[in-house]
Amino acid sequence: MKQIEVRVRSHDHHEPRIVVIDEEATIEDLLHQISPNDHAHIYLVVGDEPHRRERHERLCDAGIQHGYEVHCHPHVIHFKVDDVDQETTDHMLTPVKIMTKAGVDPKTHYLIQLIGEKHDKSYEGKPEEPIHIHEGMRFITASLGPTPVS
Repeated sequence: MKQIEVRVRSHDHHEPRIVVIDEEATIEDLLHQISPNDHAHIYLVVGDEPHRRERHERLCDAGIQHGYEVHCHPHVIHFKVDDVDQETTDHMLTPVKIMTKAGVDPKTHYLIQLIGEKHDKSYEGKPEEPIHIHEGMRFITASLGPTPVS
């Protein structure tokens, strides 16, 4: 049996971790190895694909090869927009969808992802760019219009 290394990103790890597993193992086997106690509450996507993988699929049949990166997500993902709690079951959202969900008009505002000091990511001019949503992400919105001067 051939062992492969899979790079796993999950909501509780900032950097991907390497998991060594048999290429004929199932997605369920991988999820169990990643999170033995909570594997029933997470799902897996490959790279930036828009859909989650079925638990019964074998890694080799799902196209997961040595060195591939996968993402694990809880079934419900919690994040914040302008310090207000939000949740979704989608792992990919656009700035427009995020702002609309938060009750912010995307025609007059743009989205900024808060990553850390000097590392924030602006989506100004990119309202339809897909964002891979992870547990605990934080966003703020900013006006597209001019700032009034007093």
